[in-house]
Amino acid sequence: RAVHAVLEEYAISAEEMQPKFAISMPMRYWLGAPLCSPEIGLEECLAAMPSLVAARGPIYGGGGRGVLRHAGPVELYATWRRVRAAHLDIMARHGRKSVESEAHRIDSLYEARRPQRERNEERWNVAQLSKEDFRRQQMIRKQRNE
Repeated sequence: RAVHAVLEEYAISAEEMQPKFAISMPMRYWLGAPLCSPEIGLEECLAAMPSLVAARGPIYGGGGRGVLRHAGPVELYATWRRVRAAHLDIMARHGRKSVESEAHRIDSLYEARRPQRERNEERWNVAQLSKEDFRRQQMIRKQRNE
């Protein structure tokens, strides 16, 4: 009774007193920062997580460049598109701001991160060419020894 009286006195509902949770998804390679959902109830949070986890796929350590050890630029762009869509879907269902303003916000972060991604992707391309050259040289040596 005392709790209900205090809630009434301060015009707070019991629902407003429920803890809120947010999903924070590491997105350093794409955005330079985590991508966070709005604060939502536990049930909504647990329901929203599978779509984001499926869209993001495995999360590798090593910061921004670490993901390039496990996937190439094309796969990483596809991952970004999936995560963006899943995040905006969560925002549409539970967001406190418009989906359009959130899309603009994260697209701006993505665009601001472009120079770092391009440098990392250039390093990745050079490393891939080096690996290919090394394999080719090995094959030539092997053919000579046969």
